[in-house]
Amino acid sequence: MPGHTRLYRRGAVYYHRAAVPQDIIATYGKREETFSLKTRDYSEALCRVKIEAVRVDRLFDEHRLRLAREREEKLHELTPEQIATIKALYLHHLLDEDEEVRIDGFEEVEDHEGQSVLVSPQQFDPRQTFEEYKMLVEDMDEITRFNMARGKADPFYRSEAEEVLSWEGIDLRLDPSSPSWPRLTRALQEASVEAREAIRRRNKGDVVPTPDAPQAAPQSVHEAPLLSAAIKLCRRTSWTRYRVTLSEGWQDAMATVATGLTCLRRTSSASNTLTCENVDELRQSLLNKAFSGELT
Repeated sequence: MPGHTRLYRRGAVYYHRAAVPQDIIATYGKREETFSLKTRDYSEALCRVKIEAVRVDRLFDEHRLRLAREREEKLHELTPEQIATIKALYLHHLLDEDEEVRIDGFEEVEDHEGQSVLVSPQQFDPRQTFEEYKMLVEDMDEITRFNMARGKADPFYRSEAEEVLSWEGIDLRLDPSSPSWPRLTRALQEASVEAREAIRRRNKGDVVPTPDAPQAAPQSVHEAPLLSAAIKLCRRTSWTRYRVTLSEGWQDAMATVATGLTCLRRTSSASNTLTCENVDELRQSLLNKAFSGELT
């Protein structure tokens, strides 16, 4: 049986071993990608090393792409067409994400002698109840509208803007001092308000279609490049991955609001009951901090 150039054995266990290519070794952080294949069987090791070789080669390619993006000249300003396209794309993903939540379904609880009892089948990944989801939507909308009305530069949406610009197929590098940042951040706030108006209608049972992902914005006569038509590649999986880079305060707070009841429910799984006297107090405390600017 033919072998593989990256397969070698250390003792009785087989390993993947590949030298980092010379063109990226100076910035990659290590000289080799070496790790156990966790098997002593040659045939199984040969199968696993082929899979891992493809994965590692992809890591090398992704590192090359990051280096290339870092060398690109930063944009001084976005065109109105680009900002409008980014807003439309953000709106598309917010509503697409809402659809996925509904497809996954909600936990169902009933009141039993003053306690909330889980009646829907337990799943490995905890879910919110419909009421908890509605509460989170309203909380986020209240904060967004509060900041929009006052012209406040919300750090949450600045972080979101940075992530949207970095999506594969968009890859726009905007200068940190660009005057476009306030306009782009506000555009995402507007998209959020529009999305939550649509989500409220969905919460009532209305049919509200998710808008199609926008086409590429027309090229400016200035320095700004096209937004690639490859924005269609930005599926929900990518969106979910990118959203975890929010500012630390926002990330912790919204995760707690979104999952507080669910986590409490899971910790009481032995009796399948829930006590939640402190959850609403926690929610209100987090909202107060958001309004006061402490969650940045």
